Amino acid sequence: MSRVRADEAAELEAIVDETLAEEAGPKKFSIYGFMDFGLQRITTASPLFKAALPTEATSFVSGNNNIYLEIHPDTQWRALIETRLSMLPQGSYQFESLGTAKRIDNRIIDATSPSGRNNVEIGGLIIERAFLEWMYNDYLTIRAGRFFTPWGIWNVDHGTPTLIALMLPTFLVQDAIPQRQTGLELLGRYNAPPWQVAYSVTVANGRTPTLFDTTDGKALGARTVLRRQGALSFAGGLSLYHGDYQDEQKVLGIDSSANVTLSKQTIVAYDEDSVGLDLSIDYGGWRLRTETMARRVLYVDGKRESSPNLRGTTPDRMEYYFDAIAAYRWTSHLEPYLYYAYTDTGKRLNVIESGQTVSGGLNVYLNPSVQLKMQYARSSFENFLPERNVTNLWMSRLVMAF
Repeated sequence: MSRVRADEAAELEAIVDETLAEEAGPKKFSIYGFMDFGLQRITTASPLFKAALPTEATSFVSGNNNIYLEIHPDTQWRALIETRLSMLPQGSYQFESLGTAKRIDNRIIDATSPSGRNNVEIGGLIIERAFLEWMYNDYLTIRAGRFFTPWGIWNVDHGTPTLIALMLPTFLVQDAIPQRQTGLELLGRYNAPPWQVAYSVTVANGRTPTLFDTTDGKALGARTVLRRQGALSFAGGLSLYHGDYQDEQKVLGIDSSANVTLSKQTIVAYDEDSVGLDLSIDYGGWRLRTETMARRVLYVDGKRESSPNLRGTTPDRMEYYFDAIAAYRWTSHLEPYLYYAYTDTGKRLNVIESGQTVSGGLNVYLNPSVQLKMQYARSSFENFLPERNVTNLWMSRLVMAF
């Protein structure tokens, strides 16, 4: 075959492939996810915290088993469901009153097994997020359902393969913002290479004790990010949140006339406002991630929570949080990093009032899909106990994205 004929054949084949791709349209259904498994150990000198820990022994851990289901019926519509398969709450302790704690046991007899008496452990299905999305253009996308609160760096980039450190920022552990909300989110971006401005606005139920909002006041949130791509790339973000919270209890009783009564009363109510700043910088092999936030909580008179140590009620307060990570991609496979966190919950009655964490770790990139993450952390904080608590954490996770 001559060179001319070969070129014509290649061109014809390209046209056929393009035509078939157009007829097939976009990929309508995708399954992907990540999972991790590790070895960890947590130790402390405090007798109280020693008893509160699941165990001080070195233990293997099956961590995240997250599966994403993504549906694209056409180019403008998308649905995403992210679930986490877990063995929780197997082995968790609950204090129903003063005295011995109750340990949850999920083990049952599998009567459907051939032997009729095989033991199995029932796991839990965690709904991380589930939403519908309509994209009008780059400037406007409307998302409806359960989504991650668009806040800072760590709450959005929540997957183990994406985050640098294994240890979550303190503001997420302390639940300083609702990590997930149910409602509406409007988001978009404006591109002017190498610059990009992105925004997000949310109207949602906010923080709720049940699946429903217990107040007519909806939580409002906003986030804006300025990004620059290039040899020196960075992103600076501002996040805002306002919401109200209300918890209720229902009481079933019998009055003096032997009539059944059902009453409802509000037991906790407060307003909260939060503001956060975050910065990401990438240059060469260096990666810097830092985030700070402040949260104000104002209670309705007579509707305060009891403090965890049962010595009073939780006060109006200001909370402050700061986290920073500096990482360096030393080779194509190794990334050491340093991590620092500061916390002041402002409660003065809580198990954790204020303190700091100093940590270091190493990420080993075995291939584009598999990582080995290792981290050591030393946390020191004040609490309602006379002594200052010091906790040591050794963590490792083998992570695979698929």
